[in-house]
Amino acid sequence: MRDFEKVFGKAIDLDAMRKVAVQMVIGGDDLQTWEITIKPEDDWWMPGADLAGATRNDRIRSLKGSLERHGVEVQLDVVPGIAHNDGALIAKVKEFFARTLNAAPA
Repeated sequence: MRDFEKVFGKAIDLDAMRKVAVQMVIGGDDLQTWEITIKPEDDWWMPGADLAGATRNDRIRSLKGSLERHGVEVQLDVVPGIAHNDGALIAKVKEFFARTLNAAPA
């Protein structure tokens, strides 16, 4: 969330974010680094990106912690035995939305 206002020209609305159900879902074996390890000469590089961790699992936990420190409730689902495969995570996403939407006031 660092530099959000500088990059996008508006502040993060934390009060609004605190009202939204947030799920993060990742494969427990999503530990490859080759695709997310970038260098200053890469187009997507930005200073400090690696501070959140070496793997997607590290980085999702870092993001979760950052959001929670700002009062945003986050549900993190780690699916064992799955690497970087969004199709294998859909069941967890469907469970989250079913539960969240069923709990929403009419």
